[in-house]
Amino acid sequence: MALLGSLLLLAGLVVVLLRKYVKSLSQSHQSLPLPPGPKPLPIIGNILDIPHEKTWLTYQDLCAKYGDIVHLRALGQTIIVLGSSDVAFELLEKRSAIYSDRGQSAMASLCNGMGLEYGLHPIRAMGRRTRRAFHQHFHQGVVDKYQPVQLRESRRFIQNVLRDPNGLVHHIRFAFGATILKIAYGIEIPESDEKYTVMAEKALEGLSQGLTPGSYLVEFIPALRHVPAWFPGAGFKRKAARWRSAALTLREAPFAETKMAFNNGMAVPSITSSFLEKIAQLNEEQATDEEEVVKNAVGVAYSAGADTTFSTLQWFFLVMLLYPDVQRKAQAELESIVGPGRLPDFSDRESLPYVNAIALECFRWRPVLPLGVPRQTLADDEYRGYFIPRGALVIPNIWAYAHDPTAYPEPGTFNPDRFLKDGRLDPSVRDPRTLIFGFGRRICPGRHLADASLFINIATALHVFNVGFPGGKSITINTEMTSGLLSYPHPFPYSITPRSAAAEALIRNAVTDLENDGVIC
Repeated sequence: MALLGSLLLLAGLVVVLLRKYVKSLSQSHQSLPLPPGPKPLPIIGNILDIPHEKTWLTYQDLCAKYGDIVHLRALGQTIIVLGSSDVAFELLEKRSAIYSDRGQSAMASLCNGMGLEYGLHPIRAMGRRTRRAFHQHFHQGVVDKYQPVQLRESRRFIQNVLRDPNGLVHHIRFAFGATILKIAYGIEIPESDEKYTVMAEKALEGLSQGLTPGSYLVEFIPALRHVPAWFPGAGFKRKAARWRSAALTLREAPFAETKMAFNNGMAVPSITSSFLEKIAQLNEEQATDEEEVVKNAVGVAYSAGADTTFSTLQWFFLVMLLYPDVQRKAQAELESIVGPGRLPDFSDRESLPYVNAIALECFRWRPVLPLGVPRQTLADDEYRGYFIPRGALVIPNIWAYAHDPTAYPEPGTFNPDRFLKDGRLDPSVRDPRTLIFGFGRRICPGRHLADASLFINIATALHVFNVGFPGGKSITINTEMTSGLLSYPHPFPYSITPRSAAAEALIRNAVTDLENDGVIC
């Protein structure tokens, strides 16, 4: 019986593949040609040309060979790779009515219910409402009100590093997680309480590994999602179930904690509590519906928002090892502007062009999402005489844009000076934030908060710490990125010490000084 079921399933998959293949052939008979690309094999297409590891490098090579817009076909699915930022801006920004849909891969649908990846889902009513709710509390006009929280967590961060320098990665994750947790939910936790940190790590494993484009065969053969989890080769379903469960826990737990405090009259001001005040005025059906929107919006802020800055700050510490002259130059700027008697704050930002340039170069040198999340075309389109069919997956190669030698000479070198001219930020150099946070209607709504958090943590750490190799001896460091939707540095050795006795005193008194100044209470 089991054998019969397997044979029927195999026969069904063959039929599905043949139908997709015939459909793809009909698209190729349009009056306009598809963009150039490697020759596809019958039925499976170019699936062998798409590796699971560091796909952005393969796409970069293909675009170098075929041009800055490349066509691939994988099991009947049309894939369009955008190899230059000019093409990405033209299609994803100027033609966003066609290119703003995310579609939804079969793997994403198996992980559906996560709530934390609404940006990966199609434009639907719930998705629009979620995005609107997120934007309401994270647009450029309102994020300054979160600066006291960001200041406090940047100072708790340096205190934690002083106490336990070997736990740098953990301290970075906690700093950004605690920032978002306080802003989004009004929840404060000590670093020893790892409940939410562990929740976030488990959920983000699914976001990074499970939703990486092309990682699972089910994305190209959606019928596989109906295979039972126990079936041989169906490990993707078991993984999806585990990731969905972890993400739902992260989505529900902090919201429930804040809602309980709100109902008991004990909630502190936060994004969630402000929504709950409005929800309290609705009828039961409306309230239930609106709560789902809030859980999605605030949940994605805590998960993805904390993790993108978590990755970039790790890269900052790594490059300080590799480029000690950059570190010394930034510290000299901080000594000149801030002085030895206090820590930097947001009012210093405009006076610290070199520190700002370091943050920009961190964003550019190792983009957290080396491949943008794929779009799906909502209609047929024509570009440069090429046909782009409805339903095509369109993939922006952020890595290639950030490492374009025409925009950034010697792109493999970490060089903050590329963004400066006459001691100021040079507006003629493309700001990498316009690349790494996405395009058009799908641009990251939390980008302003992420940018501010990265700046204050870099400035604060540089002002009080020296970062170097253990024992002062230079060794080879692996600077390659990990694979996945989100990318991180590999573990690296380091030494972090206070720059002086005065710097150590600043660290120890960092949070107390904020309280005495009335910045936080």
